[in-house]
Amino acid sequence: MLDEEQLLKEARNNPWFPELLKIAARRRPTFLGSLFDPQVEYLANDSVVIRMKITELLYNNLQIVHGGITATLADTAMGLAAYHASGRPSVTLSLTVNYLQPGLGKELVAKASVVHRGGRVITTRCDVFNDEGEIIIQATGTFYALKEGQITDGLSSTSGDATL
Repeated sequence: MLDEEQLLKEARNNPWFPELLKIAARRRPTFLGSLFDPQVEYLANDSVVIRMKITELLYNNLQIVHGGITATLADTAMGLAAYHASGRPSVTLSLTVNYLQPGLGKELVAKASVVHRGGRVITTRCDVFNDEGEIIIQATGTFYALKEGQITDGLSSTSGDATL
């Protein structure tokens, strides 16, 4: 049996190694991904829908979903819509969130879409609803689609099925 160092050395010689690393990065859970446990659906028109169950872990001390959690959900949905449109990982340049009512209920549903796609800059919008279909927040975001190899050391490239 090979030890870990030998296994990595052998794996690096495999022409599929870069693709395998991308798959591993997508499947590695993040803290927020584990906390949110999102269900992601990609739609044909560069739109994304994310469903997230509301748990007490997401509450602020007023017993409603913390506004930062709701903003993170919208940011993630819009980032995935930007990825869906460009085929490249994207980072947030700006994010505007308008809170319309408290986050209550059993589930939040974020519906994000691309409003405009330039060369590398993508403008998006997102509405987040509660489980009764009432709008909780409206958000807009501007994203920058990274160039190939632009991810810095310590960060990994993610694909469209990666979230949070």
